[in-house]
Amino acid sequence: REKITQNGHRFKAFAEVRGDAYFFQDLDEGNELTLGQPINDGAIDDPTDFVGRIAPTGGLEWSYPLTNRIKGARLFVEPRVQLVASRADQNPTSIINEDSQSVEFDYAGLFDFNKSTGFDRFEDGQRANIGLDASAIFDNGVSFETSIGQQYRLQDSEAFDQLIGVGQTQSDIVGQVNLTYKNIVGIRNRFRIDDKDFSINRAESSAFLRFWRFGGNVNYVRLSEEREAGLASREELTANMNLKLTRNWSAGSSWRENLQAQEGVDGTIRQDFILQYRDECSSLAFIYRQDQTRDAGLDTDNAFLVQFTLKSLVD
Repeated sequence: REKITQNGHRFKAFAEVRGDAYFFQDLDEGNELTLGQPINDGAIDDPTDFVGRIAPTGGLEWSYPLTNRIKGARLFVEPRVQLVASRADQNPTSIINEDSQSVEFDYAGLFDFNKSTGFDRFEDGQRANIGLDASAIFDNGVSFETSIGQQYRLQDSEAFDQLIGVGQTQSDIVGQVNLTYKNIVGIRNRFRIDDKDFSINRAESSAFLRFWRFGGNVNYVRLSEEREAGLASREELTANMNLKLTRNWSAGSSWRENLQAQEGVDGTIRQDFILQYRDECSSLAFIYRQDQTRDAGLDTDNAFLVQFTLKSLVD
């Protein structure tokens, strides 16, 4: 339930009770992992198991959106605090984690009271999510937006891999900074900063330009390791450009570069050269692709692709 006071304070109360039941078979024949460790360190006496839990959650959220117009610009500021309480220690190692291994902790999900991506993990314990949104939109078309926030906990949670930046008594700092001019040019940034030494654990930056018949963007991403999900750290740069030749025809290319030495990929990962026809109902693309990915059973590959899309059948 949500309540807005006469002075503009916004309060939101929420509650949830969830029950989970698990039945496992053939535990001695698989290699399932719980929190990154084999069940019972590989010594399993009973190959079947039944596990259940009751997971209640309740919370209260407060925010105070403020806006004002000053000299050709509209300013906006909103502080936000969310208090959440759940039963602690609700992630026993006897529950195999299959659907909640990869969690992306960023500002967009900071105020999700359960940040787990599935049911096998549950964000437990008592915690506070605190953030601040601010923006300035100018009459000349320039807009600036920024957000920053962090989570504080009374106890650690074993729901998440420690490397993703959340689950400890104090999470990493997450936020975003965006600067755009109309819909012509802009820069967008998302980041996750270590709460101890303020090093960058995750960074995503993109810049775009749309002018006349030309459109292009450049994206940079730096991802930290996620041990439980088996994902290595990664640093990549991608670029796309497109030139409209006629009303319906366009030509373009894309490029993806690995910036970090990594087994199976060195330097350029993939290049695409595209000739495309588009109208109100469909699109037809001719793509020549050079894929430099190397892995077990895979080698570098050159391919010619034809892609036909009916727009009425896709979102």
